[in-house]
Amino acid sequence: MITHRYVHFHASDPSEVTSCMADMAEKADGGAWLNIEAHLDEVQQAVLVDRSGMAGLFTGRGSDRPLATWVPADLSGRKPEPPSLGIQHGTGPKLLGRLADQGLALPQSWVKQQDSGKRGLVLAVPVRIAHDEVVAFATTAIALLLPKHDFGMWFVADIASTTN
Repeated sequence: MITHRYVHFHASDPSEVTSCMADMAEKADGGAWLNIEAHLDEVQQAVLVDRSGMAGLFTGRGSDRPLATWVPADLSGRKPEPPSLGIQHGTGPKLLGRLADQGLALPQSWVKQQDSGKRGLVLAVPVRIAHDEVVAFATTAIALLLPKHDFGMWFVADIASTTN
């Protein structure tokens, strides 16, 4: 069973979200993840293109509504996995270069694992990186990917975990 907890937060104060991230990271069992997206009203959502379902099969791009997903390290298996941050988006390939052009460079110790227009950007994040840095990167990237929308830097986090 998957449980969800939703947290609305402003980019300037992600403390409730980072506290949840710390709890998830402490378990390090691969059974939790965190999704972050911009908190948009109905009018703002209506202008975004949804490429899920059949429409998504025939395009090389993801949804126009960016979604960041953080997964804590998984130390439970034979091969430990580092924390990762993924960003789904509809802007095409080579997102890292476009973010860097807008002032959001890949942090020095992070590693690009994938940068695809359809599957998104996936970064390996060193365990030592503070959770607020991860949230700051994710929320800044989302804001840069939604330049036409004035959403006041408000976000919603979906904190999900599996239970047996």
